[in-house]
Amino acid sequence: MPGPGKYPLGEAIWTAPQDIAGLAKLLGLAVRQRGIPKMRAGEDNTIIAEDPDLDTQAAAVGRYIHVRPEGFNDPDVIKHELRHAGQSRALGPAMIPVSLAE
Repeated sequence: MPGPGKYPLGEAIWTAPQDIAGLAKLLGLAVRQRGIPKMRAGEDNTIIAEDPDLDTQAAAVGRYIHVRPEGFNDPDVIKHELRHAGQSRALGPAMIPVSLAE
């Protein structure tokens, strides 16, 4: 899969289902917190959000990475989730059933 920026429209269409799901999860977090969650930009156009409500240490949904507060600045956790975000870009819509199987 070409790197980000080479075919931005094609990549946006290819990753749209999982990116929409990740954005919906982020908006749900904002509603629950009644405000904008702590976020930062990650590598490869990802957005990393602190999510205290997660029942796991971290979860990547498309380009949106949700991380428990204790893992927000942990480079090992972020690196692991960035690999999942890369898988999402490579697999496109097929990433959804792969994620559900975990």
